[in-house]
Amino acid sequence: MKKLAQYLNIRKNLPLYLTIILLISIPLTVWGLNKIRELRSRAAGTATLYLTPTTQNINQNTNFTVQIRENSNNDPVNAVQANLSYDATKLDYISTDFAGSAFGVAAESSGGNGSIRIARGVSGGQPAVTGDKLIASVTFKAKTVAGATSVSFATGSLIARSTDNTDILGTSSPGTYTIINPPPTVSITSPANNALVSGAVNIAANANDDLAITKVEILVDNVLRSTLTTSPYNYSLDTTSLSNASHSISAKAYDSGTSVTASVIVIVDNALPTATITSPTSGATVSGTVNITATATDNQSVNRVEFYLDNTLLFTDTSSPYSYSWNSITATDGSHSLKAKAIDGIGNNVTSAISITVVNKKLGDINNDTKVDILDLSLLLTYWNTNNSSADLNQSGVVEILDLSILLTKWGT
Repeated sequence: MKKLAQYLNIRKNLPLYLTIILLISIPLTVWGLNKIRELRSRAAGTATLYLTPTTQNINQNTNFTVQIRENSNNDPVNAVQANLSYDATKLDYISTDFAGSAFGVAAESSGGNGSIRIARGVSGGQPAVTGDKLIASVTFKAKTVAGATSVSFATGSLIARSTDNTDILGTSSPGTYTIINPPPTVSITSPANNALVSGAVNIAANANDDLAITKVEILVDNVLRSTLTTSPYNYSLDTTSLSNASHSISAKAYDSGTSVTASVIVIVDNALPTATITSPTSGATVSGTVNITATATDNQSVNRVEFYLDNTLLFTDTSSPYSYSWNSITATDGSHSLKAKAIDGIGNNVTSAISITVVNKKLGDINNDTKVDILDLSLLLTYWNTNNSSADLNQSGVVEILDLSILLTKWGT
């Protein structure tokens, strides 16, 4: 009877018991579901979207390409959505290339005005992909605004796990790219480095830039001499305003924000060399073979010494001692100017001159056959009472008896 009474009490209180059990089970169920969601959420955050290269320096007005990649580690992936944002004031979107992509199905591809949207899937019948995979390659063009800019993943980007169609994107890594205004290039094409210069010298520079050269400055020993704004970049330098020594010539080229300098060293030589004829002496009478000698000096070096009779070049000597063996028989008898012209390496020159008298003709040898004979007597008689200089042996101004006396005195010699 006692057991039966207990049984009846259980039946009587069953609704109460069920209510108690239900109240206990609901929190446990919610807690369990939350745990499941938490575990799934933790699993969903393991994949990454990233750009490579992550950093890069790019010259302004130049194209560059970045890869969009995903890494799902060991999770199988069959679809990706990569949304990018970029600064349209610094970058232009050029194109998207899917060569080499692990995702062969195209769902969406658009770009411009600061955003790019790409949706790709695995080709039908193909297994899902795992690990680090290429999604697409995007080409941008850097504009002319220098400085750093970024390309970031925007809202809506995801990586879909194929087993449960869950977004497992955990992190996304942007790319930071620095647009550089490259300096111009400049070179001095004339004069050459270490060149000897004198007088007026043309300085010629060549300058280029990816956009435009704004100006080229010509400096001598770091002192501004000229500012040129158009090509060709040439400047005529008067070196007589400089000392006879080494000097720096520079060309400094500018673009919109940077500059670069090229320099050469030149040796200014406006000093004249010296020259002196040491033999024969001034006023000497010479005949036959004559040894002409000269000395020459220069602050740099003597290039050569030229010997002249009057204005006719006889010989050029390029090494000291400067000399020339001259056969004076090739010159007419009488007074002549003998010259030695010293020339240095840059062309500076100076001339030393002396007067000499050439006497090679025998007195009475009117026909210049080296002997005084009947032929000379015949010529003298032919020119009798004239002013013929060859027969006027005493140079009196007329051919007469005294000239005949001289010829007969020299007869047979």
